Amino acid sequence: MRDLDAAINIAARLTGARDLALFGSSFGGVTAILCAQNPRVRCALVMGTPADFDFFSVMFADGGAHGGFLEVDGMRVKSGILVDVKNYDILDAASRAPALCVVHGQNDELLPVSHAERIFKAALEPRELHILPGADHPFSGQEHQRIILDTAIRWFTEHCRG
Repeated sequence: MRDLDAAINIAARLTGARDLALFGSSFGGVTAILCAQNPRVRCALVMGTPADFDFFSVMFADGGAHGGFLEVDGMRVKSGILVDVKNYDILDAASRAPALCVVHGQNDELLPVSHAERIFKAALEPRELHILPGADHPFSGQEHQRIILDTAIRWFTEHCRG
């Protein structure tokens, strides 16, 4: 999170931009929501983003961990993350974020749609929720990627200009 916040400040300084947008997927979506309170951030779009990390506890309890690690969304995750994530309240951060667009795959194999619905419900206006029929967690279908790109361009154009 500190890395993204530093990158926001550096990008603003180097480009002179007053208004920045964040785009994040899965864990990157969490980071985008948590960093959206930076005064330079005008809006964000997140996709396939968890509303909490309770699913980690379930995965570790179900024996999904091998050698103290889980494979989640293509990343190796240490069991210690269960302690680390207790420091973050994603829904509280979403309630303080500027314009937030939430995109989720209806067939997400990692996170149920309820995660997106909870983030959307916590967010203030302006906000949008898009549940893409047939989309998986990584949004691997070209049609889903096109929809996300079109949605992002429209969202950023409408909400990220000062």
